[in-house]
Amino acid sequence: MVMDQMISGILLKEIKMTIRFSIYWLLLLACSCSKEEPSFEKKDKEGIVIDKSPAWYKRTSDEGTHGSLASTYTTYEGAYLAIQKEKGKDYLIMMDAYTGKVLWRWNDLLPFDDGYLGDIDIDFPVQKNNLFTFNTGSRAYCINLDSGVTKWKVRREKSYHSYLNQDHDHFILRDDASEIGGSAYIGNIENSNISKLLTPPYSKDNPYLNANLGKGGVDFVKYFQLEGIDYYFVVYSEPNNSQGKYDAVTFIGLFDKSMEQWKYSGIVIDSINSPGGGIFIDQVLDDKVVVSIRRKILCFDLLTGKQLWEFKANKGDFLFGGHIVRYGRVYALAEGEAMYCLDVNAGYKIWSAHRPGTSSRMVEMNGVIYWRNGGDGLLYAVDAFTGKAYWKLEGPDEKCCGQGFKRELAVLPAQNGKKPMVLTSTWIGAVAYEAVK
Repeated sequence: MVMDQMISGILLKEIKMTIRFSIYWLLLLACSCSKEEPSFEKKDKEGIVIDKSPAWYKRTSDEGTHGSLASTYTTYEGAYLAIQKEKGKDYLIMMDAYTGKVLWRWNDLLPFDDGYLGDIDIDFPVQKNNLFTFNTGSRAYCINLDSGVTKWKVRREKSYHSYLNQDHDHFILRDDASEIGGSAYIGNIENSNISKLLTPPYSKDNPYLNANLGKGGVDFVKYFQLEGIDYYFVVYSEPNNSQGKYDAVTFIGLFDKSMEQWKYSGIVIDSINSPGGGIFIDQVLDDKVVVSIRRKILCFDLLTGKQLWEFKANKGDFLFGGHIVRYGRVYALAEGEAMYCLDVNAGYKIWSAHRPGTSSRMVEMNGVIYWRNGGDGLLYAVDAFTGKAYWKLEGPDEKCCGQGFKRELAVLPAQNGKKPMVLTSTWIGAVAYEAVK
């Protein structure tokens, strides 16, 4: 009898310990932001979706990913690129867009002089079919997207800007912003070789051009082909002071590659007295080119450089959100002010809504514009024709882990009977949602 009581007591104690242990692991799993939940959708009083179940979620880091894929929006054959951090190292990973399965990962980085590999930071890469190339300072890489194998990597003799531009078969890079009087260079994505493409016709009488003051050089290059002729629309700037206070004057020019000469140059589009403002160039419509720079959206005749219209935000800057052109309209995010929809032919405002912060670039699919908003950190989905918001989503890691969305996202159209997807990440995981439509 005593023995039976002892055994019963021991068993009871073990059962209690097992229950406590199980509860501990259940709580731990809850804090790890598991996304194995029933499908749900929550709307606010205006009918805007503020929370919804993702199509899938994958934890990619326990410590937060410090590198970025800013403005890449890279998808390929039903997959997309994200970053994984593991044991202090960044990996570029290709994930199945419909399941989150990791197809391959890449970390073939060239080390710094001290052996440190650094974070993976990609600004504007170039993709041609299954080849993906990007530049980081003096180091450049090309990866085969099918296999995740390095096609080539090189350490150049000097640093170049990380923003690459593209023509049909080539990538275009430019001298680092700190190099006054810089040039643009062209390279074949099949190999790492580069050659000088153009040098803007800088003012010969500018006393500050070679004084290493302020900012200057090539700011942006956009390739266009019209009637079989290759053109490069170039935004460039020169220092405009003697105090080194970032004062600059910004110009546009058009370089005719077939003639190896400038069709026009030296047309002033901006002059500032303080730092700030990004420069973005979007597509040509009827021989027009649209440029956003600091607080302005400008439209020019591509072949003459004549300014057709200008729109200026009251106080917001287009530095982060920039603009896109779709459906004969220009959509632009002015930080701290509004999302604007403008007529591309005349520049007048069709509508304005919302209040963007330090936002991601916009992506559009099926009449819906998506971006990660700054300030509130929410993922927005907005009707391109009315400005009505479909989504203002909170990140899946926000409640449990305090980790919001990062600033980059991609969209993948419907294919092979599968639904269109919105693909993005938090600072510790990758996540996908079925698109609005």
